[in-house]
Amino acid sequence: MSEEENIAVVTEAYNNFKTGNIPALVDQMTDDVVWQLPEIKNVPLAGKRTGRDGVADFFATLARDQEVIEFEPRKFVAQHDTVVTLGYYQWHVKQTGRDYASDFVHIFTIRENRESKRVRYLAPAVFLLLLLFLLSASVVSAVARPLLVGMMGIYGLAGFYFSLRFKGQNHFSVALVQPFASFCFHVAYGAGTLFGLRYLFQQPSTVPIRSGLPIQEKVK
Repeated sequence: MSEEENIAVVTEAYNNFKTGNIPALVDQMTDDVVWQLPEIKNVPLAGKRTGRDGVADFFATLARDQEVIEFEPRKFVAQHDTVVTLGYYQWHVKQTGRDYASDFVHIFTIRENRESKRVRYLAPAVFLLLLLFLLSASVVSAVARPLLVGMMGIYGLAGFYFSLRFKGQNHFSVALVQPFASFCFHVAYGAGTLFGLRYLFQQPSTVPIRSGLPIQEKVK
């Protein structure tokens, strides 16, 4: 996954928290997730929890003990599979009746599951096959032509929207070029995937690529 996609995953998690959709937030976690806060004495939320049940227990404890007043992720920094969030929050502690506020730093490690990987690998190949089919059909069928134009129009608008969303308004010119660059990438990726799939239906060759050569020692 790209760094922009990783940020989108984290943003979705924050939105689930803000809207109170904790089941959806927990469902975003891997089965072996590690959810850890610094160890603080007499603070039920502190410490390390593992697994989805542990994350669910954390948010149940949070809802029991505190009420959110303000929660604002302000900046995201992504590198490879890691996303760091800088933000500000303010909470009300139910037991004491007092409020506290602080800046926060959250660190997330994003892991792509096997199902999404399969979709990611095969989607460009399916797109290329559909494109080739519509191109061929549009030569002899008037019905296929608007379908081809519509598919490419949706593709271009979606690429422009997501590029502008992630890059920001200061990168409008980049967002205009992004759909064309993505199209070239997906066609090349799809062609490579289809070319590689043919090996699944071939018997492995036992003939060496290059016959062995005698080893000769040169003595000076």
